[in-house]
Amino acid sequence: TELEFANLKLSGAYAFDLGPVVLSPGLALDLFDFRFKATETTFGNSEEIDEFMPVPMLFLRAAAEVGVLTASVEVGYLQTPELDNSEVMLLDIEALLELRPAENVLLFAGYRAMEIDGKGETDSSSFEVDLSVRGWAIGVGVLF
Repeated sequence: TELEFANLKLSGAYAFDLGPVVLSPGLALDLFDFRFKATETTFGNSEEIDEFMPVPMLFLRAAAEVGVLTASVEVGYLQTPELDNSEVMLLDIEALLELRPAENVLLFAGYRAMEIDGKGETDSSSFEVDLSVRGWAIGVGVLF
């Protein structure tokens, strides 16, 4: 089997300043590029799924700032009802430490965990996905 998985997350939120903590509910769009290929070695049969899936979801972020360092936790969730033999559950959790070396730039490091459980149909076949993706993340952000 082969699995290729890429994710890009775009989000927008409204911040409520509650003193030392800022709570920010918002809407995110997780973009998934999912490629899976399974080959049965005895007879050479194979199946392939190649899907690009945009998944909107609600999320809540809590953050606390100390100088140029910010610690945050974000939880996003989506549960769709079954429609046209398709349904999905997505849980996206991340914890980050952010450093702002400049006004519009941030550096971050943290841990992200995604749980994806769904079923649906591609062009020629049906599929079920039960996938956990977890790991460390580092990156750069631009604020505007």
